[in-house]
Amino acid sequence: MGNPHGEMSNAMKYSGILRGGFKLLVNDKPKFSVFLIGITFAVFLMMQMTAMFAGILNRAFSTVTNIGASIWIMDPARLPPGRPRQRQDGWGRQRLGLEGRGLA
Repeated sequence: MGNPHGEMSNAMKYSGILRGGFKLLVNDKPKFSVFLIGITFAVFLMMQMTAMFAGILNRAFSTVTNIGASIWIMDPARLPPGRPRQRQDGWGRQRLGLEGRGLA
């Protein structure tokens, strides 16, 4: 069956270390106050960045959600950003200004 207090003795093994560490932290007032200020500032920064991210997302999709239409219709000539465009014949030569010139 084993030791009925097996878990308790395992927890008690670390309680002395945790208690000693807590006493070292709490009994030193300047260290404890700097620790609390640091934790508070870190939490503030995390909340601030989360709020900024949520605000940017809100502004990004507000145009779509505030349209008030039940269907979104787009011009078929517009291509999505990931789709490559078709090039016309001679596109590179026109761009380089080589139209009508032979190779030298």
